[in-house]
Amino acid sequence: MKSDAEVNRLVKDVLLDSNFKLEDLRGFNVARENQRSDAAEKKSPFFDSFQTTEINIEVPSGITGVPPGTFSVPGLLYRKLTAVIHAAFSSPLASHFHFSPFKLFHRSPSGEEERIFSEVYNSDTFIKEHDNVQCAPLPPDQQDCKLERVLAALMVWSDSTHLTNFGTAKLWPIYFFFGNASKYISGQPNSGACQHVAYIPSLPDSFQDFAASFCSRWGTQKKALMTHCRRELMHGVWKFLLDADFIHAYKYGMVVKCADGIERQVYPRFFTYSADYPEKYVDSICSWTIELILLSELCLPPYKTKAFALALGVSFRNQKLTRLVQSVTVNFDFKMFCLIMFKLLVTQSTTLQRLSLVLLSIGFSWQLPLFRHW
Repeated sequence: MKSDAEVNRLVKDVLLDSNFKLEDLRGFNVARENQRSDAAEKKSPFFDSFQTTEINIEVPSGITGVPPGTFSVPGLLYRKLTAVIHAAFSSPLASHFHFSPFKLFHRSPSGEEERIFSEVYNSDTFIKEHDNVQCAPLPPDQQDCKLERVLAALMVWSDSTHLTNFGTAKLWPIYFFFGNASKYISGQPNSGACQHVAYIPSLPDSFQDFAASFCSRWGTQKKALMTHCRRELMHGVWKFLLDADFIHAYKYGMVVKCADGIERQVYPRFFTYSADYPEKYVDSICSWTIELILLSELCLPPYKTKAFALALGVSFRNQKLTRLVQSVTVNFDFKMFCLIMFKLLVTQSTTLQRLSLVLLSIGFSWQLPLFRHW
């Protein structure tokens, strides 16, 4: 018991309740009951669906011409995204899912109509994406597929959670809610709407030993390197979770027999990603990473000389900002330019942060041709 109030509640609400029988406590043993509870948890299908793997991250050497080293971070506990979606759509929770979007209006006594935005499934974004998947290509092995096409509106949360008032024990979970269900259903603690996807591991103590022996600037740039590697870990986790099965489902859909017994072609789509400040910092370009992966653009073109110089701030002294912006926008597509800029924004260098903000503001204010394709 953590407080006097909890002890009082135990006595008044449990022990003194008319339905409680003191005879049931005869022979009670805490150690034995804990063992029974642990055994029941091990048999739970929820825990069986989790798998464990390690994530490889690249650690910069700090020396020009020396490639980064690879460090394996163990302990990623995860469920396949396609398995999570399949389980949710075939569970009783799916009876509350909205598969067809709609617009909601309120009509006042005077007859004036007003559009109401109350849920994901009555938003313009959901309606537009629902229309898009109706024209999506058919799976190569199911060219005669006539199943109803529906969205799995993924709403992602990640939150680093401290478990104790004393000590350093913590968890960093990633979990889903589905925008197909009403917020009033998802907000019920016993609805089963929250789907745990992964538990991100922390960098182990052995990482600092590896980094100290490998990175030439570990002594002076330890904080910046730790921040960089934590960000690489987060992006490595997402790159792993967005596996080939999910990419296939994203493009062609996945057949799921829903709770009502009807098979549907389900297309997963990311609608929101919510995080506290630390996660926002490391996830600052995560949306770009996800989009690039889902668009099968993992093999990015190599950095050209001027763009690479821009990213490192090397040519900042000798070239005007005008030339820098023009050279990058001429030689690179808009998405790559913004990707570089956002990477600069999350660096520890104040100079690089200011440089990226100035370049972005100049580009938008001058309305360079490439920026008009936003």
